[in-house]
Amino acid sequence: MSSSEGLRNLVHQRLHKDVFENACSKWNGWMILVVDGEGMRMISSAMGMYDLMEHRVTTVENLDMKRAPFKDMAVIYLISPTAESIQSIIDDWTDESKRLYANTIFLNFLYRVPDHLLAKIKECRNILKRLKVCNEVNVNVVVKESHSFHLDMKSSLNNIYDSKNRDSGASDCEQDVVNKLVTFFATLNEYPYIRYKNDSIVASRIARKVQDAMNNFTRTNSTWWYYGDTKHNSRERCTFVLLDRNEDMISPLIHELTYQAMVYDLLEMDDDKLTYKIPENSKEKGDEGEEGEDSDKKDVLLNDNDEVWVEFRHKHIADVMQTVSKRITDVVNTNKASKLQNTDENKNMSVSELASALKSLPEYRELVSKLNQHMHVANECFSKYNEQQLGELGELEQTLATGQDEDGKTPKLLDLVEEIAAILPTIPNHNKLRLICTALLAQCGSLEDEHIDQFFEAASLSKSEKGIIDNITNLNKKPEEPNENNTGTATMLGAMFGGKKLQKVANQTLSNSEYASCRYVTKVKTVLDAMVNDRLSQDIYPGTQPLPTFKTTTAASVRTRGASVKNTKWSREKKNKKKSYTGGRQIVFIIGGMCMSELRGGYELMENGEKEILVGSTEFLSPENYLKQLKNLS
Repeated sequence: MSSSEGLRNLVHQRLHKDVFENACSKWNGWMILVVDGEGMRMISSAMGMYDLMEHRVTTVENLDMKRAPFKDMAVIYLISPTAESIQSIIDDWTDESKRLYANTIFLNFLYRVPDHLLAKIKECRNILKRLKVCNEVNVNVVVKESHSFHLDMKSSLNNIYDSKNRDSGASDCEQDVVNKLVTFFATLNEYPYIRYKNDSIVASRIARKVQDAMNNFTRTNSTWWYYGDTKHNSRERCTFVLLDRNEDMISPLIHELTYQAMVYDLLEMDDDKLTYKIPENSKEKGDEGEEGEDSDKKDVLLNDNDEVWVEFRHKHIADVMQTVSKRITDVVNTNKASKLQNTDENKNMSVSELASALKSLPEYRELVSKLNQHMHVANECFSKYNEQQLGELGELEQTLATGQDEDGKTPKLLDLVEEIAAILPTIPNHNKLRLICTALLAQCGSLEDEHIDQFFEAASLSKSEKGIIDNITNLNKKPEEPNENNTGTATMLGAMFGGKKLQKVANQTLSNSEYASCRYVTKVKTVLDAMVNDRLSQDIYPGTQPLPTFKTTTAASVRTRGASVKNTKWSREKKNKKKSYTGGRQIVFIIGGMCMSELRGGYELMENGEKEILVGSTEFLSPENYLKQLKNLS
């Protein structure tokens, strides 16, 4: 059995050892960290300012901006090896009279430096005579969560699936995917069994490129080791499956009612920073603007450093609101520190009780503040839910996506058409687009032209909005495959509309939610379930090289699959407890972006199973960003 350290911890350790500890061993004073855009995103995803201060880093500065001189401090550069960033470093040291830092340079690249750019650095004598470290740290992914990551490649759906690039693979973006995945595996010490969907042009091509690049990496890095080799058998080699975004075009469209999905869908998110409105009756001291006026908004970070967020992000919004509210009441009623707020009670406290209460006061206030914060955020999500009529709309989407209504019955096609046409004039345009796209993707060509015309007439869409619908349906088209049970077009979810009724979609039994509004199961979760139970078809998901003989599903994994785990008790011990896993890591990667419901599926299976799961993509998608990229697709 091996325990999981989490991706964020692994990247933190790599940066800690290879970048900062290395610099501290060679310089006794304070240092300045200089980063470019990629460097900033990498460092902020794994380390905080407190971590940097412990390594004698006083300031983080942007390589691309004008910087103040700190001539008594050494400089640590953490950058991507691009021509622009390397030229900026050379410019820092070209003119001796404009030197910014002490005569000590620690140069760290996020990934492999091309030979021609390395040659440019060697030509700069002012750098060479001060250079103490020149290092490739092989950290080139963003890890905001313990078991999910992305490659920080914005607009990857546009770049990879553009009509000029999709079939040819000529996009620079595609090669960037390969390069970043290789550095990712190098960081994890994984030499994966690479698999892909057999009918995906993009996934099969990238899978082979990654295999070639990994083979080359192992040949040229003789000291590098990987899990599963003869000397490192604490875990087996990992399995890595590449999926194509057009394998499931529906999941990013559907309105999810789990906490994280609603926050990223409905509120003002910028990366992991949320801006939310503070109710007038909930404002506290310190919620003031720059001029001393009360502010009606607050910025918070929602990431793995927030225990409440980690515990509740995959829960249904109703559970979040109910449990957080109860927990606030419990904490206030049971915590000794709360007695200090009550003048009648604190008169009767002994000296020792008073001392104990005072010690717990900062922690108590922090916990109550954090819970109150999430209560405000959940309430704002619920307010948007009511404002946009997401109850009725979400039920329609779930029925279309699963082929069954909330009672498990299969509705008639014409009834669904009428229901969709009736709700379209009453909802915002972006929700109209999401509903129509979901219907067209899910019904797989069984709707008549008159039904589609009925949707368009009810929605009153603009030309550009209709273009989004054309792009998503064109991207979803796949080669026809013979199927004795289906004479229509073969699609990712099968023909959902058969005759007068919807057809039930396979693999929806994986939903362990007690809410009918969350009954849809993403394609990623079904693939992961097959992976962790060793039943992913080698015909449909072949390998780039011969695959090993997988073990049969263990009785324990069968017992735990789909089990419901309740956690209603606040416990700091849970944060520090590491779960143990068997076998190699199971990694699924989606080319073209991944949505929050797909992220959630990996965590749910790992929580109740025996294998460690990592889910990743070129970027994390919000529904708004997904539609925007579809609009720009050519």
